[in-house]
Amino acid sequence: MAPLYVGAWASTLLLAATAHLGPAPAAAAAAAEAAAATRCAIAHDKVIGAGHNFGVAATVASYPACCALCQQHAPACKAWTWHPPDSKTFPSKCLMHSEDGPTIPESGVISGVPSA
Repeated sequence: MAPLYVGAWASTLLLAATAHLGPAPAAAAAAAEAAAATRCAIAHDKVIGAGHNFGVAATVASYPACCALCQQHAPACKAWTWHPPDSKTFPSKCLMHSEDGPTIPESGVISGVPSA
């Protein structure tokens, strides 16, 4: 049997056939996080709303995901703090706060308030 030759037209056909599927789920999730990050004002090395935690600390991969989580719990969530994976207190945790003050220093965290 002779080998089957698939030319450049086959690649074009495959791309055209799958173009309607949209971005891969991971890419879509990353795009959603990036969009959420633009809707949160952030501060490094500070806890905004210290002492006013509510709910359970959620495990999230990034500060944009923490911002998005706070936005989902608005208007109750007024501020959030994300602890990175190497945090000694709350590794990869997002803490939501019912108040946007006081603000205290804490090395390594990223806090923010959801923007309107």
